[in-house]
Amino acid sequence: MSATQVLWGKLEGDAAQVAMSAHRPGLTEQERFILDQCCQKLTLAKECIDRTFKRPFSFWELVHEVDALLLLVLPVEMLATQSLAVQQRFEQKVTNPVLRELWLGTEQAPGPLREAVQLLRSQLKPTEDPGSPQGLTGERLARCRYILHGALSVMDAQRDKRFWQLSLNVSIQILSAILLLVLFGLALLAFDQTLLSDNLTKHQPDALVLFALCGMGGAVLSNMLSKERFVVSTGATVRYFFYYLFVKPLIGGFAALFLILLEQSGLLLSVVVTHGTTAPNPSQALVQIVVSSEAAAFFARAVLSVAVGFSADRMLSSMMDSVLGRLFRESERGAPPPAATPGDPPGFRRTPNSGRAAP
Repeated sequence: MSATQVLWGKLEGDAAQVAMSAHRPGLTEQERFILDQCCQKLTLAKECIDRTFKRPFSFWELVHEVDALLLLVLPVEMLATQSLAVQQRFEQKVTNPVLRELWLGTEQAPGPLREAVQLLRSQLKPTEDPGSPQGLTGERLARCRYILHGALSVMDAQRDKRFWQLSLNVSIQILSAILLLVLFGLALLAFDQTLLSDNLTKHQPDALVLFALCGMGGAVLSNMLSKERFVVSTGATVRYFFYYLFVKPLIGGFAALFLILLEQSGLLLSVVVTHGTTAPNPSQALVQIVVSSEAAAFFARAVLSVAVGFSADRMLSSMMDSVLGRLFRESERGAPPPAATPGDPPGFRRTPNSGRAAP
């Protein structure tokens, strides 16, 4: 059975409950209006199913609204059985402690949902006098209906939110896969065999473009592997697609270029090539990656570009702080000491940071 068939079965079940409630005797004008709303929402939900290629997010919202509205018009016997299912699902699905205490209460003081379910369960028990009137009527029954309606709406709102987040994550992952294939094709076009045999400085523009594409690919790969908890209450989903499919890859490409420029400057890390038994060239970088050939150095830089693009939004700020800190320390080390003032005793010097005399 396909997913579309399951959805059609759900709509047919709701339509059957609406038809059954419509033939219940003694319907009020308000209940007839609610049933008309249910019919309209079911019609819109069926139109959503017919849209195969782009099914809107509002489908499950319509279905959940129909389920909640049916609790206001169902017969008492059906309402009592539905209340047990609502309480069970609420206890399983809702994990927020504030909401649980608000609706379920505690063992000493049951909340409104448990009280309403308890009252409705009493209607399922057989009475000794079959001719006695029902005990749950009028305002008490209406109160139980609206409590169940509110509890189901709270629970379905959380389910709709998770559905929106799942849909956005899947859509971004699919579009990221397409973008990654495009970047892979551009990287193949920019690749040249001379980049493996010659030094990076001889083909610097082409190499930088290739490393930037590697960084962008790492950022796109991060989109495919991560699951973000999107805030979907505002409905501004286009901004999420713009950020994850345009802004984030640009950040990854810039981070890769920054890493390559940092490696070429030797401030923080460097890729050192050794030819045979020759000792590597000395470097003042804190981190040194020693490889055996120019081709290995090229691929090492490409791997670093992908890695820094993968976590560019988190690593770039810490990397910038490390580079600026090292630059400040080097500048202070190479700067001449400040001249002594006439009030300083012999043998004392003044530190550049504090300005106070120190031995």
